[in-house]
Amino acid sequence: MSKKTHGKKTRHPGIYRLPDGKWVIRAYGTDPRTGSPRERIETLAATTKETEAVMALQLLKTEIAEGHPARAIPSRRSLTDCAERWLEAKAERVRASTAEHLTEALSKHILPQLGDLYLDVLNRADIERWVAWAERAVSRSGQLYSLDTLNGWWRVLCQFVRDVCAEGGLPDPIVRVRPPGSGRRMSRGANGRGAGRRERKTLTSVQLGLLLDALREVAPDRYVEVYVLAYTGMRPGEMYALTWADIEEAESRILIRRAHRHGVVDETKTGEPREVALTAAMAELLRAHRKQMLADQHPGLQLGLVFPSLTGGYRGPESLYKPLGAAAEKAGIPVRMGSQVLRRTLNTLLLLEGVDRVVLRSQMGHNSEQMTELYAGVPVEAKRAAVERLEGRSK
Repeated sequence: MSKKTHGKKTRHPGIYRLPDGKWVIRAYGTDPRTGSPRERIETLAATTKETEAVMALQLLKTEIAEGHPARAIPSRRSLTDCAERWLEAKAERVRASTAEHLTEALSKHILPQLGDLYLDVLNRADIERWVAWAERAVSRSGQLYSLDTLNGWWRVLCQFVRDVCAEGGLPDPIVRVRPPGSGRRMSRGANGRGAGRRERKTLTSVQLGLLLDALREVAPDRYVEVYVLAYTGMRPGEMYALTWADIEEAESRILIRRAHRHGVVDETKTGEPREVALTAAMAELLRAHRKQMLADQHPGLQLGLVFPSLTGGYRGPESLYKPLGAAAEKAGIPVRMGSQVLRRTLNTLLLLEGVDRVVLRSQMGHNSEQMTELYAGVPVEAKRAAVERLEGRSK
């Protein structure tokens, strides 16, 4: 930078303010190693405070006096600034769906509370305040978020803060902070709607049968996909990425090799393919479903999708809310229905059936480092027998 700063002088010699708000600091001294005069010029961000500019100038003078090599003075960064760089780096190393999850958690649930803070002053109290906020946050429906959702935000926060603090050589402010919901009872506050986090909703085997019967009446075109979802435990993104090549009727299995999320088809949530049981009842329903698609010359045949949208593209899990809600209302089931209710229901009912936990984990696709080896050795026959028993109880 030239000696002309083109900036306005301040009351501090060697500190200037540029028209765009940035600061320029100029320090002079003698190099103790050579005896030569030295000059250091640095530009600081417009968000830098005047007192910080004075400290930066003093640092430059000290470095010259002590003979330190010239180095740039890092400008202070807010968590929002750090997040932009962190997400850019992450996007190059993770799946597109994972990058989207990280972006959503940060932009919607973390940065609105912490984003304006400078990284170098972030402390444990700030993290504790965020935890308290998260425990009382409510969704659009007015419900407290589930513990699984809070844990998802917490994992993103920990990963983000620890990465950027390590990069900046700063202490970890999350040490000894308990995650949201750690053994605490949480109140909704003074709105009179009760205290404590809501219990996870599941259906009994009878309710599941009633729901499917009602769905056949209120949304018959969605019956097969909901039946498959209910008795396989697939995540909706996995189901809507299924092609007919994934249905292996001869082997009585459905192969889950990919997932769809917001227009992007990627690998499964766990990053590993798996297989789930294809029972005789499911196979019969799928054959009839495919026959109807062929008769209608459904546009989804072009991509080979098992459950395409009306226009032939990929469906999203939100498309299930309306038919499931209508079916639950007709069946008199007082549960806010969604795909996760069906997944939790299958998990619970199979446990009640006494299904071996290794078989259950393999069927549901739960990710566990300790169980990874065991997943591969579970025969599809064991999964099919467990699901067939449950099908019989629900009718």
